[in-house]
Amino acid sequence: MTRRRLAWIRWSMTLFFALTTAACLIGLAVFVAHQDGVDRARTDAALLAHADRVALGVGVDSDGRAYSTPPPPGTNLQGSFGLAAVGTAPTGVVIGGALQYATPEARSLPSARTIGRLASAAEDSDGPAYTTTTSRAGDRSRWVAVPVGDAEHTAVVLGGGDAPTLDHGTLVGVLAAVVAGLVLVVAAAGHLLSGIAMRPAVRQTEQQEQFLREASHELRTPLATVSLIAERGLADPALAHDALREVDQRLAGITLLVGSLLARARADANGADVERRPLRLDQLVEETVGELGAADRVTTSTDPVVVDGNAELIAQAVRNLVENALRHAPESRVIVTVGGRSVTVDDDGRGAADGGRPGTGTGLRIVEWVAEVHDAHLTLGASPLGGVRAALRFRESRELR
Repeated sequence: MTRRRLAWIRWSMTLFFALTTAACLIGLAVFVAHQDGVDRARTDAALLAHADRVALGVGVDSDGRAYSTPPPPGTNLQGSFGLAAVGTAPTGVVIGGALQYATPEARSLPSARTIGRLASAAEDSDGPAYTTTTSRAGDRSRWVAVPVGDAEHTAVVLGGGDAPTLDHGTLVGVLAAVVAGLVLVVAAAGHLLSGIAMRPAVRQTEQQEQFLREASHELRTPLATVSLIAERGLADPALAHDALREVDQRLAGITLLVGSLLARARADANGADVERRPLRLDQLVEETVGELGAADRVTTSTDPVVVDGNAELIAQAVRNLVENALRHAPESRVIVTVGGRSVTVDDDGRGAADGGRPGTGTGLRIVEWVAEVHDAHLTLGASPLGGVRAALRFRESRELR
């Protein structure tokens, strides 16, 4: 699976998460807005019914004064008709734009300007007119004005209980903004969570790419050497037997190399510990250096040492360090020393010019990984010989008795 495909999957997961969340939030916001509209309509309907019962029982005399008319004959509306139906609701009768009657008192009603504007709106529409007012204390209340029968320029203004803090339009706008903000937050959180969820896949992809790079790097030289040996045997039949034997030895080394690379790949993939057992570090180093076929340039000095480790991986690390020294110091000599808890590789060449670090390729990264899984410590610095020193020091070891 390529990184581009992983990125596409991650963005697809983020988009799906965001759209699903958006659908849920929009549905909830629509329900809340609809319910708010229904509740407001129900409140206005109850307020209008109350105002209509009051207006049906109000009359205006010739002097322009409001009075309560009796209920129509044959009806039983006593107590719920005219001014008797006011109850505790703040009510006013507006005649000619001025407040003529108020209960329980004038100051319980909105301002004169608000009352006049509301009554005028009811007269002009010949129907109810609504408004919401806010007191100095911040309390909001709902009011309705209805025209009074055949009386000209007369209206009943009646107020209800507490009104919602926000107008319906404002509430819808707030809900839309909240939904948009939550969708953005959820999308960001979903993108982060999808990235966390996909870390194993990304790590596996990176490990696969790393394995391919390391395999290509480590196998290039051995395979080229095998090819040259085979060509030499084919060119001279007298050397064919020796060439075949050397090819067999080289292939054994390649097999060990592939095994070490696979061991790392498996360990990186599932976090498994590398199998370790007691081994003779000095003998392992001598055998590994001998297989390189560079006896004329590499000198080995060892003391008997036993460490707990994986023979294939330690051999590969030593091989990489020695080959790295030979590659960076092609005209110099290399000294490999085993003593105490360390394997030290010194060369008297120029080494790497970048801070004394002998190479930055996959070969050195394999050495660093081998050191890590063995609880060992790899140091790179200047050698007393004038080149570069690479030292692999094991933390857990014991001297051979």
